[in-house]
Amino acid sequence: MVKKAVMYQGKEFASVTALARYLGITRYVLSARIDRGLPEDLWGEEARLRQHTNETLDEAIKSKDLKVERVGDIVDTKTPMEFRCLVHDETHFAQASNVLQGSGLKCCYVEAVKAEALKKQTQSAAKYDNRISKINPNVARLEAYQGRDNPIWHLCTKHWEWRRARPGDVLNGHGLKCCLIESNTNRAHKNRNESGIEYSRYLSTYKDGIFTLIGDYEGRNIATDHHCAIHNETHPTRPNGLLGGQQMICCGRAAWAAEGQKPMQEASKDFIQRLAVANPNIKLIGEYMGTNVKTLFRCLKHGEEHEASPKQRLRGQGLHCCHVANGKAMGRLTGPLNGWQGDSVWQTLAKQSTRHEPAWLYLFNSPDTKLLKYGIASDYEDRRRRSHLPGYKGIRYGELLIEPRKYADRDQAVLIEGAFQFSYGVDASSQLGVGWTELTDRNPAEFLELISELEQALMELGEWDFAEEYCDPIQVEKASTCI
Repeated sequence: MVKKAVMYQGKEFASVTALARYLGITRYVLSARIDRGLPEDLWGEEARLRQHTNETLDEAIKSKDLKVERVGDIVDTKTPMEFRCLVHDETHFAQASNVLQGSGLKCCYVEAVKAEALKKQTQSAAKYDNRISKINPNVARLEAYQGRDNPIWHLCTKHWEWRRARPGDVLNGHGLKCCLIESNTNRAHKNRNESGIEYSRYLSTYKDGIFTLIGDYEGRNIATDHHCAIHNETHPTRPNGLLGGQQMICCGRAAWAAEGQKPMQEASKDFIQRLAVANPNIKLIGEYMGTNVKTLFRCLKHGEEHEASPKQRLRGQGLHCCHVANGKAMGRLTGPLNGWQGDSVWQTLAKQSTRHEPAWLYLFNSPDTKLLKYGIASDYEDRRRRSHLPGYKGIRYGELLIEPRKYADRDQAVLIEGAFQFSYGVDASSQLGVGWTELTDRNPAEFLELISELEQALMELGEWDFAEEYCDPIQVEKASTCI
């Protein structure tokens, strides 16, 4: 490597090293000063700095128009002493040599670091906005960018909804939750249409083809118009109920008439009066055939019609549309329970669950939260023990607060827990770790009362009707498309 000659005050030196030796400073300091473009009279500043007194230091600070003033007394230029920053009005220790070179004090450094961080964040935000405009033009950022893994608010201009999402997920093409819901809905509609074709084909051979699908097929548990060839009448009927042996309204009416049963007119009038008091938003539009026989109701609040059992309406239960609206308002769209993919309401309804051993439903307090921890397990004592092992990342179990409820089949426990979680669960933070979705603010007495009501409803309604009444409608819809 050829050494480059250096000129200093009209005199030529063979190299930077030679000039540094002449000035009495290191080669690295001299090279840095030359690279920074400092004038020649400052190249050898370090040799002269050691000779400063308080007066000469003050004079040097003033001549260089530095925004600091001396507070302490100088020992030498390398010994830290106190200076006051005139910009930030703060006092800090610093070496006089660094101050005279314009380095500033600690407050100036902190401000520079913050400014640099803000600059990088602004650049990252602009880069992120540019990328999502190309990858997903329907999504716009609404909140300050805080990194690809920190959820922030976004706006979907396709559905005009704003939701929180991780920028990294958006850049991967996942879109927002509204886009996911639309995708799932479209897929469900496609599956439903295919299922409708299969259902109509099967119906033509069922009971000599006396029933015909007239309305649009919306799922096995959604009432739609069917025509009865025997009585030449058309009524809303659930496909699942019809294939399960239930009769259409006209068939039931004819059977009662043939058996000479008591007319239902008086009972229907009484029911309508009681319904107006117990559930004023629900109106009977179908034929009343008893408290346990499903018939058609209209929801005055949502303007939709659904089949439902009269008994549950007298207890204040809304229709399917009310349940869906309530679930969306609470944001409690549930998935697998207990952190295990096999404990899902949809798998239980679709007969795809794999565990059928007895299970216990428990309620513990926890040293990690004021809320109470509920759930199901084959061995709840083992679950409590494992929650206190080293390295466990989740909500720990404290004292058992109730006598655990035992279910002969785990499917029953899954339905009860899923219904409680969706209808009565509380919003908690995922930062609590494993088990954060199974928390409640109900005391043990209230918890047992609600569980008892759910158990009674499950026994009276059966799995499907119970799930429609109390569980996440998305879980029920998924189960319908998987049968």
